[in-house]
Amino acid sequence: MYFKVVKLKKFKVSGLSTELSRSMSQNLLISKNTWNNFRKILKSNRLNKNKFWTGYGFTYNKDNQYRYFVGVPFIEPAPLDFESKTVSESYCLVFEHIGKFENLNNTINKIYREFIPNNHFKPKTKNYFHFEKYDYRFDPNSDKSIIEIFVPIDILKRVVYEEDD
Repeated sequence: MYFKVVKLKKFKVSGLSTELSRSMSQNLLISKNTWNNFRKILKSNRLNKNKFWTGYGFTYNKDNQYRYFVGVPFIEPAPLDFESKTVSESYCLVFEHIGKFENLNNTINKIYREFIPNNHFKPKTKNYFHFEKYDYRFDPNSDKSIIEIFVPIDILKRVVYEEDD
């Protein structure tokens, strides 16, 4: 599985948050509906002028509740229903999901169940578990669609042991 490590600069987003369930299949529908509501609010506030917004989808835990936040780069003034979030500077593993949106869960499962445990990375989950970045390469119905998935990590020092001759 291809990945890269990036140092993410601090940025701010505006958007909507909703509660998720414990079912990945239900969460796919919840996230789709949240994106649809989000786009309607952008349109009703005449904020959809740029066809290629960069969009972000954050999965996080708040008060023992799984949540999903959809947003765009910070808007001021933001629509009344919107909240804003600041993403701190951090190191992240970045993966690409290539394919239809409906198959995104398969990529996320591979990241958390196979890649991270097998490669000894330690996710930082204080603010969010991961986020997806949707840009001009995203087309929900295309097999060539690209979504970037960012997983914040602790940068671990690697120790090299030398054997005595």
